[in-house]
Amino acid sequence: MPCHEIILRWNKWIRKQSPEIASADPDEVSYDELFGHIIEFFCYLFDRFQKKKLWSAALDLLKHNHFYTSSLMDINDDIISFPYQISSIDKNSVIAMNSSSFFDRFSYNIEDIIETGYIDLKKYSSDVDKENLFGLVYRLDGAVFTKSITDEEGAIFTHIRKKESVSIGELEKKFRNIDVLGIISDWCEEGVLYISV
Repeated sequence: MPCHEIILRWNKWIRKQSPEIASADPDEVSYDELFGHIIEFFCYLFDRFQKKKLWSAALDLLKHNHFYTSSLMDINDDIISFPYQISSIDKNSVIAMNSSSFFDRFSYNIEDIIETGYIDLKKYSSDVDKENLFGLVYRLDGAVFTKSITDEEGAIFTHIRKKESVSIGELEKKFRNIDVLGIISDWCEEGVLYISV
């Protein structure tokens, strides 16, 4: 489907589904709110044209694009922990996550999809097995990176994001069978996490 046809269909769809968004001043619609409608629109298109088997890969690409854009657009300065701070982490150290870091589960290995570049959704969906992995998109020194992460890392990140900040001691109690200190140290070095106290 050519781009102009997608835009025409979008204009028709958004007027019907959400007239208040269609008629709103673009500066008054938040990117997150607009993205929710974009996901619904493309889900509708894939369903309408009976391409549901391709939707998982397409959704992964849409989510990644959303995270990448949100990471670039985040106005908050990233807080970086210095090596001497990381080496002195103990149970009382409090950890938080930079707001330019985003993560979620993806149907495929999102790092592989991004490294592949432009993909044919039909070929990719038939050639590659789904993996249901966590993916992480984060900013470091102005550049945005994409990594696939373990379930353990995803669980720790989810807990930190939910609590906003948490001590190493609390993380070690909650995740007894995980090398919490190693994971925290690695991601503090990458600028995803930081030592807040």
